[in-house]
Amino acid sequence: DSAPDGSLWIVGGSGTWAYNNREWNQVGEARADKIGVARDGSVWIAGRGVLDHFDGTKWTSHAPSTAQIAFDEPFIAVAPDGSVWVGGDSTLDRYDGTTWTSHAPSGGFMPNGMTVGPDGSVWMESGGYIEPEAYGYGLTRYDGETWTTYPIPAYSDAAFAPDGSVWITEFHTGAFQFDGQEWFQYTEQHGLPTNALEKVAVGPDGTVWFTTLFGHVVRYQPAP
Repeated sequence: DSAPDGSLWIVGGSGTWAYNNREWNQVGEARADKIGVARDGSVWIAGRGVLDHFDGTKWTSHAPSTAQIAFDEPFIAVAPDGSVWVGGDSTLDRYDGTTWTSHAPSGGFMPNGMTVGPDGSVWMESGGYIEPEAYGYGLTRYDGETWTTYPIPAYSDAAFAPDGSVWITEFHTGAFQFDGQEWFQYTEQHGLPTNALEKVAVGPDGTVWFTTLFGHVVRYQPAP
């Protein structure tokens, strides 16, 4: 994920790392699968049975959600108000720093990625729509009360840019950008080193970061 100061944060089997001023620095040793950065620059990491928070000085462990107990790799996203959302198979939980609240979607929903929009709505990418019989790629929006699913060309991960557009990655066909009206696709023909993209994060200046399936980090700076 990208922090307000433009640094890039990554978590994995070797701990938590920050990339800033062209240098990687290890910040924590806890192993986790997913990471989210809040607007105040603090960092949350999540895994099975793990929910840790770094305030810039120290790490604090918190009680995990039901999704983190049930699934090996739950998804995490931090909302503008600082609350933490964690999603898994047919599960979506919100943590306000003290209490977990369940917002479970219909059965059959299996998210493959998650992000939070500027308005606080939760967006999840899925290989199946809310209704199990309507299978396909979907981008599902939850506004706290209503679930709405939109067809998308592909899925792997998603992130919002400062201009309100959403970026989506896919394992085989590169990156997609949706400006609210039409989709734009970016592939190796546009300069990507590979079409096999995994994660995406967008910095405060609009810089887009991708990770590839081959262990690389790619930076894209859109023209002003």
